[in-house]
Amino acid sequence: MATILCIDDGTYGFSHTVEILQMTGHRVFMADNPQAALQVLLDHPLDAVLLDCHELEQHSGMASALRLARPEIPLVMTSAYCSLPCAHLHEADACVQKGDSATMVQTISTIITASRFGLCRSVAA
Repeated sequence: MATILCIDDGTYGFSHTVEILQMTGHRVFMADNPQAALQVLLDHPLDAVLLDCHELEQHSGMASALRLARPEIPLVMTSAYCSLPCAHLHEADACVQKGDSATMVQTISTIITASRFGLCRSVAA
């Protein structure tokens, strides 16, 4: 399957998200701060990044830094809120709500496939 970097502060469902991704055959790296995330991003081949909107709000510019470092990697944003409150959603290739495991797994699969065929915004960046 895919190799995914999950960036989250761990306050809501981080371990659950990682567990679901691992159960569906994905290799998962975890980071809870911008420095760790960028280190993993630069050191490992990745198929996608899953970024918590709350983490992004705490660390302004994180999505832009991820895009600058590895523009070819799809960025999927997540939120535990009923709606995705993040002001930086324009940086994302896709957005999913935490807790909806089936949609999350399907979205990641779709966005990775799209990026491989050049149909993902991150490829054109």
